[in-house]
Amino acid sequence: MSAFYPSAIIVANNDLTENVKSMLVKQLAIDEVLDGYTFDTFVDGYSSYLEDVKKENKRILIIRSYQEDFNRNLTDVNIFIKLGLAHVLHNKIGPHGITYKIVNLTWDKLCIYGENRSIL
Repeated sequence: MSAFYPSAIIVANNDLTENVKSMLVKQLAIDEVLDGYTFDTFVDGYSSYLEDVKKENKRILIIRSYQEDFNRNLTDVNIFIKLGLAHVLHNKIGPHGITYKIVNLTWDKLCIYGENRSIL
């Protein structure tokens, strides 16, 4: 029996180490990692890109600078990671303003399932 992972589009800051990116990809079962420019190109050039990501149950991690101007409403979760901690800046489904250790970051903690069933 395989685990269920919901579709989501997550943004993380662009100064992550490769180890941290790899940890996020593994822990959150990320299907694809994109930079902000590539994501913006897909959204601008393919009108149903966001719906297709959801329909195909994909998990996309976008790595971009938070100094860039971008529409956070196109994404499900925006996190800022520094010193082993992930601070939730924006979350369409669950609470924002919460900080987790990245080694403990899960879909459940991000409330992607619709409710917060976990403890920090």
